[in-house]
Amino acid sequence: MCPLYFLERGIMRKFLIGLLVIIVIVGGVGIWFVNNLDNAKDPDSTEEISIEIPEGTYASEIGKILEKNGIINSALNFKVYLKLTKYDGQMKAGNYTLSPSMDFKTIVTKLEENETNDMMVTVPEGLTIEQTARKLADQGAGKYKKFMKAIKKGDFDYSWLKGDSLEGYLMPDTYSIPKGTSEHDIIDMMLDNFEDHMVKAYEKSKSSIKDDYSLDEILTTASIIERECAVNEERPLVASVIYNRMNNNMMLQMCSTVQYILLRDTGETKALLYNDDIAIDDPYNTYIHYGLPPGPICSPGLKSFKAALKPDKSDYLFFVLSADLDGTSRFTSDYNQFLKDKDEYYEAYNAAHSK
Repeated sequence: MCPLYFLERGIMRKFLIGLLVIIVIVGGVGIWFVNNLDNAKDPDSTEEISIEIPEGTYASEIGKILEKNGIINSALNFKVYLKLTKYDGQMKAGNYTLSPSMDFKTIVTKLEENETNDMMVTVPEGLTIEQTARKLADQGAGKYKKFMKAIKKGDFDYSWLKGDSLEGYLMPDTYSIPKGTSEHDIIDMMLDNFEDHMVKAYEKSKSSIKDDYSLDEILTTASIIERECAVNEERPLVASVIYNRMNNNMMLQMCSTVQYILLRDTGETKALLYNDDIAIDDPYNTYIHYGLPPGPICSPGLKSFKAALKPDKSDYLFFVLSADLDGTSRFTSDYNQFLKDKDEYYEAYNAAHSK
């Protein structure tokens, strides 16, 4: 056997042993580095510091926010810590109370699990401004009377906001609200959200409807769709009925607009409307006035708004809730068929509620 062979084997063995030693050393240094990086800035601190992590903030930027507010010593160390621990989670935006006594692991856990100071409040679709104010107050976000004062007398500077009423413009959504936020600022948050979703959807729409209808008219149409329709897939069909009726110079005759009058004037709605109800002399009564009502009847969701922007193409002129009582509707262009569908619905409804 050639002596060079044994020499090469010896060199290779030494190389592998050296490489293993380097790996062990590097691994040990890595563990030591992580453990030392994870030390709190001041373990004995009792200070509590409030910070805000804006939506869309990257991990490296979060480290800078933490360092700037005196919670950690080094944003660079925080970034290295995340790399070494192979952190692949997502730290959530929000308002947090943190302390220099917290190590990196504690801080990251709080940000990842969204342990914020914020209140989470949900405003569902289809509420009037009074109902929205009550819903916010019931969830502890403020006082009902202060909400109503802010809604009716507050100064809100948006170029697309026309008139004095905010009816329809308080965007339904789930909001993360820092504790202590004023009622006026909460309303501003909802209007900002409306701008981000509804106004942008309106401006980007290529539908011919946009050319003929203002933002307020689209919103008013969407509010009727919201109150008339319980099934998302049917919203564009309801929109088509509304536009078809107006294009044919027909009154809309939407029960939702009469229910809005009743709710506004009495604080209550009715399960079924009667002749006296649909004869109420009011601008919002689409049984006696042509066209859209003067303004929205609730705050619609984005799906209803998009349906108003882009209705289905149909020849339907009528719809009524289905006798199946499952929230779906029956659509037709034939008046006699509509009367038949309506009678079947009333019969099914009365039978279900007479038990």
